Amino acid sequence: MDRIGVDQILKQDLSSDMSRLLQYDQLSKEMKDGSVFQGFKEAPIQFPPTYKFDVGCDIYDTTTKQRTPSYTDRVLYKSRHKGDIKVVKYTCCSTIKSSDHRPVLGVFQVKVRPGRDKQDAKYITLVRRARAWYLL
Repeated sequence: MDRIGVDQILKQDLSSDMSRLLQYDQLSKEMKDGSVFQGFKEAPIQFPPTYKFDVGCDIYDTTTKQRTPSYTDRVLYKSRHKGDIKVVKYTCCSTIKSSDHRPVLGVFQVKVRPGRDKQDAKYITLVRRARAWYLL
């Protein structure tokens, strides 16, 4: 899809339904075909494209290149067992405008299976510390 088509879609009230844009997304197509990142998943995208912005504002690229807004920043995940990873939140940080990208944030609930590795105790301690930090 070209820049004009993307701009027309973005002007509509999408109300977090990005399916019209995502049908043109290269990574989604390649993952669906199984040609890249086999076994990885991505939570449904319900936020606008995260690239390419004019730095410091919410306007997509106004340079002479007129790059097409796209989803270049993603969070993919993979688990050994179905149901071990639950997506809690998947969004972009639209308030951070110091780059031509908007950061993407993924929060996950992960099932830990202790007792399988000598490193488990260290890993569980790390997870507990991270959880305590997150809950602050």
